[in-house]
Parts: sequence; C-alpha cells; structure tokens
Amino acid sequence: MARLHDLKFRWTLALSTTLVLAAGCGGKADITFVGEGANSVCGDGAVGKPVEDCDDSNTGKGDGCSDKCKSEPGYVCTGEPSTCLLTCGNDKLDTGETCEDGNLDDKDGCTASCQIEGTCEAPAALTFKAAADGSLVAKVDSSTSGGGKQFDAAACGGDDAGAGADRIYSFVLENPADLSLKLSGSFNSTLRLLKDQPCDVKKSLLCSNADGNADEVLSSTDLAAGTYYVVVDGAAGSSEGEFTLTVTAACPLSSVKIEQVDGYIRDGAYIRNYADKCSVNLKRLAMGFKYYSSEYPISLPDRLLAAGDSVGVFSQDHDNPAAKEIAGEFYMETVSGAALLCKGACDFDSGTNVLDAVSWGLDAPSLPSGLSMDPSAITAIDSSTDAFTDYRRVEFVGANPKFKATDWGLIFQADPERFPSGTSVGVMTSGWNALGTLPLNGINVVEDPKEGRVFEVTNGGSAGFNGYYALVPSMTPTRISYRFSCFGGNVGAVFLGTATVPLSVIVQQCTGPSVTFYSDGGSISVAIDGGNWHTVELRDIDWTARTWDVYFDGGLVTDPEDSAITADDFAQYAYLGTIGAVESFWIGNQTESAASQFADIQMR
Repeated sequence: MARLHDLKFRWTLALSTTLVLAAGCGGKADITFVGEGANSVCGDGAVGKPVEDCDDSNTGKGDGCSDKCKSEPGYVCTGEPSTCLLTCGNDKLDTGETCEDGNLDDKDGCTASCQIEGTCEAPAALTFKAAADGSLVAKVDSSTSGGGKQFDAAACGGDDAGAGADRIYSFVLENPADLSLKLSGSFNSTLRLLKDQPCDVKKSLLCSNADGNADEVLSSTDLAAGTYYVVVDGAAGSSEGEFTLTVTAACPLSSVKIEQVDGYIRDGAYIRNYADKCSVNLKRLAMGFKYYSSEYPISLPDRLLAAGDSVGVFSQDHDNPAAKEIAGEFYMETVSGAALLCKGACDFDSGTNVLDAVSWGLDAPSLPSGLSMDPSAITAIDSSTDAFTDYRRVEFVGANPKFKATDWGLIFQADPERFPSGTSVGVMTSGWNALGTLPLNGINVVEDPKEGRVFEVTNGGSAGFNGYYALVPSMTPTRISYRFSCFGGNVGAVFLGTATVPLSVIVQQCTGPSVTFYSDGGSISVAIDGGNWHTVELRDIDWTARTWDVYFDGGLVTDPEDSAITADDFAQYAYLGTIGAVESFWIGNQTESAASQFADIQMR
C-alpha cells in the first residue's frame, strides 16, 4: 500500500497537476497544491507560464529573451521555442517601452531597447574633462523625443513650465566651483539645476525658461562641492526635440586674492590662487591701480594660475620682471596707492565686480563708490628705510563692499628677483656695530642653475666679515624663512638685530659639512651637503616667552636640551645687548675664503 502511494506521488509531480495526494503507512494523506509551471526549466524551449513568458532554448541575454526567460524591453516573443522580434524603433510605444524615438541608437535620450536615458531613479551621469583654460567641461548631445514625461510643470522664472518630455543628468563637484550651464535645442525648453534630490523640481536651485527656442543659460558662483542634478525638459506638454547640454565647472574666482602690495622697489602687487586643487585662467580677471586720482586698468593674459601659485603684476618702468610676472603701464608709491582685483575689467566707479581691494597711505586714493577699507587705509611704508618691506595678506576677513585693514601685515622680503643679475647690493663700509669698523663688501646677484637669481655673499677679504645688511621696520615677526646654500665653513651666518646693533642674535652658521642652529646658550647641528639648497623656517616666534621652533627642510629640529630658545638666546652675545624687536637682518660670512648664497628671505 505504501509503494502504491509513492508511485502516485512521483506520477503527479511529473505531470505537474494541481493536486498531489501522498499517504504514509499510517493511512493519512497530505494534500499539496503545485502551481502551474513550477517544474519549468529556462532554456528547454518550453514556455512554463506563468513563471516564464518566453523560452528561446538558451539562457543568453540581449536576444529578446533573458537568462530568466523574461521578455526583454523592446522585443515581442512568441511560440515554443520562442522567436523574439524587435519592436523598439518602430515609432510605436509598445508594452515594456518607456520611450520610442524611431531608432536603435544609444546615448540619444532613448536606448536601443527603448528605455529612457536619464530618469529620476537612474540619472545619466555626466563626465567632466579638463579644458585648456583650466576648467572642467561635460557635454552631451541628446534628445527628449519619443516620450519620457516624469513630472508636471512647476514654477520657473515666474511661470509654470516643464510639462514636456524630460531627461535627468547628474554630476559631482569634488571642489567648490563657479558653475555655468547652457542648453541649446530645437524646441521650447526648460533647464533646472537641483541638489541632493534629482526630481524634486519644486526645490530647484536655478531654473531657466527662455522664450521660444532660445538657449537656456544658468550660472552660479562659489557652488559648494557635492552631487547635483540637471533636468532638461520641454516647456509645454508637446515640446520635445534634440539638444546639446554643456556644463562648465571653473575654479572659483573668489579663490584668487591680492597677496602682497609693493610700492617701492617694484610698483605693483602679487595675486595668488588660494584654491586647493583647481587652476584659474587669468583672462577671467583684471587689475586696477590708483595713485591719487589717476586710474590704471590692467588686463591679464590668457594664462593659467595653478593652485597655490602667485604672480606679480608690476609697472613696466621697473627692471627685471621674473618669469611669472606681468608688466603694465601704471604708477604708485609707498606713500599712497590702491590695488583692485576684479572679475573682468575693473569698474572704477561702482566697484560691483571688485573681488579684492586694498589701499594705503595718509592720502590713500578713494576706492570705487560703495567700497571701503575698515577702519581706514593701511599705513604708508617709509621708503627711506623700508625699501624691502611690503604689505602681505595675513587674514581673509574682508570682502566686497567692506575690506579689512587687519587682513594686512608688514613683510620684510629680500628677493633677488628684484635686482638685475650682476648687481652689488647691501654695501656697508663704515663702523655700524659693537665689533668696530668692518669693511662689508656686500653681495652680488647671480644666476644659480637650480634656484635662478640668488644673493651670493662673496669672499670677505682680509677682514673676514662680509655680508648683506638691511634695515627693516621695527617688527616682532612670528615667522622668518629663507633658503641658503653653503660652500665651506664659518659661512652662511644669519643674524637679527637692532638698527644700530645688527649682530644681536645669531640664528645659524654653516660649519663645513653641517649647519648649526643656536638655542639655550648652546647649539644643535644638522648635516648638509655642500652646494645643495636648504630651507629654514623659524615658526611660532613668541616674543613674551622668547622662544621659536626651527624647521629645516620641512622638519622640526629637536634636541632634548636645545629644543627651545629661552631669554638668553636673544642675547647670545651679551656685549651686543638684547633686542625687543627686529630692526635689521644680516646674512654673511665670517671667513675670507668661502662663499654662501641666499634667496627668498622673508619676515612676517
């Protein structure tokens, strides 16, 4: 009896009936309903409905019948084994199609299987490519033809628009950018920019609905990093057609600031790109200079300013523009002047396009109407003693229309690029310190194959000492930096001092194969390769605790006993006295048969 029931069970499964009776030895029957097609096998050529809706005797994809034996979009499948025929491209919206544009092309807004390219659920991703002007550009040629209306009209430019077929695109800004979008099409269109949500058109950041078939244009400055969405839509229900969408992400102009102004050795200013990664094309900017009532507009060249780079814009009346400098026709002085940085040609009247501005002097020229320096223009620099002193940006608080005087601080900068090659500078021949009368032969400006134009402190002659000595405004700098190269021992010395006692505090001196830094009445030495260039930075100078940190080639110089500079370090040589501020800077050699070179000397 049990064997008979087992046979009955196997027979019902094979026939896939809807009722199965199976009983065990106890005589009780279990009843199980089996759905039609439950025993179907995809790829056997038999259509096991309703699980399968086609079976073309294989489990491949893209032939109309999928690997799961489901009809693929754009196909109609009939018979057993199934024969699948394309319907996409027949100008008729068939079952399973979301669009129909009469062709089997991809990347035209409607795929080869008649599915919309760019939906709310799956926006089409735009890919940026770097352009020659430093911007990132994404461009797509597509169409809204063949259907694809995903939402109703919504407010745009004072009217409800966007009831036609639409396509949605996405892009990612990795950094803040000045963004522009342009839509050119053969139909009355609408263009929207959204953030975070691709199809919440009621929360569009920007929207354009120009009349007729005119181009739609959107722009935004300083757009934050993030994911954004673009909706290309027909303005009315019947509006559709081909279009070209161009999205341009440019480095924000707000990242470029006036970095430094120089009204003595080189009339002009440095501008700097403070962005982390992107480049700015200078042709998008312009500068303007004022000297009393005179105005000097300066256009800038078609040239990229990379992230972190600066460029000088100087009067062409002065000699020796460095490789990165731009010359123009203007004039200004340390006693009075103003510099403007603008988006496009500077508007000297209203100042609406002024991105950055600074003015200085008791008789500082007025800034454009509506702009001001708060609380007033910065103090003029005394050109009689401060030939190497400029004003440099230290903060970024001010902005149009109120620029801050506190954004600026004094900087002493001995830059060899300011002098013609072969010039002898810093010559001092009379007694000027407590050591007595020393013939200082000065230094020469020479060309170095690695560093370019540099200061070279030459052999000292029989007296030994020679060097470069410069007066600076009385400063309590928090940072001092320079680059140097030594050839031999007892050379490459750096001293800080007062106006009358320049050799008050020794910072460093080369001693053959090493450079020695002084602290705590002692010293610490770091090995160097003679002739190679090195960078020294004195950071976090504390004039109350009278300490500083020494960085050599980017690394902190430390020693258990000599890591801090205490009060007596500012009186290393007691017979020279102490200093309460830096009023002079000296570089030089203390031997008659060796030389050293310096560049990029700064105190700020």
